[in-house]
Amino acid sequence: MIAAVYARKSTEQHGVADEAKSVTRQIEHACAYATSKGWSVAEEHVYADDGISGALFGDRNWHYECARDLVAGKITGVSGTPA
Repeated sequence: MIAAVYARKSTEQHGVADEAKSVTRQIEHACAYATSKGWSVAEEHVYADDGISGALFGDRNWHYECARDLVAGKITGVSGTPA
């Protein structure tokens, strides 16, 4: 499977260490998960909306780019970390 990784900064999570909320850490975890499943993740399919609130859905450009690539068949799945 050709997977993508989508990550975004979450400042709303309570009881979660700041390091675990970082986009870099989310990407590392999602890539490791994808690799453990035998999926490939190309760098051009790592999408990150760093510092953009989930409440501002329309401002999350990489979210839309990821969805477009999925619909276009450039990727066949998305790996991420739980919110």
